[in-house]
Amino acid sequence: MSYEALVSMFVDRTDQNAPNQAMVMSRAIVDAKSSFLADGGHSDILANFTIDSPVPFAMDSVLATLNRLNTEMVPGARGEKQGDFYGKLSRLIQRLEGKRTDRRLGFLFRAASIADGYEWLEQAVTLLLGGRAAKGGQGGVKVVDFSEVPSDILPFIVGMVARMTFHVQQWSAQGARHPVALFCDEAHLYIPQDAASAAAENAIAIFERIAKEGRKYGIGLVVISQRPAEVNRTVVSQWNCHATDQW
Repeated sequence: MSYEALVSMFVDRTDQNAPNQAMVMSRAIVDAKSSFLADGGHSDILANFTIDSPVPFAMDSVLATLNRLNTEMVPGARGEKQGDFYGKLSRLIQRLEGKRTDRRLGFLFRAASIADGYEWLEQAVTLLLGGRAAKGGQGGVKVVDFSEVPSDILPFIVGMVARMTFHVQQWSAQGARHPVALFCDEAHLYIPQDAASAAAENAIAIFERIAKEGRKYGIGLVVISQRPAEVNRTVVSQWNCHATDQW
């Protein structure tokens, strides 16, 4: 997840401490990613990575840092006093714990999985796009079934796959690209006009960008819906429409 995606999913923007929560969480994630890279001996990446770099990190490490800051006492003029973030991260910690223990989101927060490996993203890109991240990959049609993803985070999850596709195409050398078309069935469910949450807003933004800029990088967007009036207007404005009636 990018920084914006992480914040939109875990930080409540209506909370008066939201700016502090977002700042502290970003620092904790950068530290967790740094530890992963240092432990794995990836010094070349460690010198140049950012919070948006696709580096695995341990959620337990992030929660430990947040809990420490939320209860931290620091030296004061008359003894110990409460730290800068004392008690201000409780709601963020509760949201993180709630998401992690939600069984519907088990596919995101498994204790240990193949996604914890440094090479996982390359393998996922090869599987999804074929021949992009490694030689000898196969192209063709890839069907990704999101039917079991909870509806409240469906735009977010589909948006992550779309963002990965866009960024791989964007940063690949022009001669190494091959055309990619994203066929989005039931698009009104995850590219709606009215986003129900900040996480959905963040996900929709990537589809808007693909609709506006994707052609430059060889990405086509095919939007399929029986309810076109409910699909995001920015995406609709880029359409070359084709209507089909099925009997």
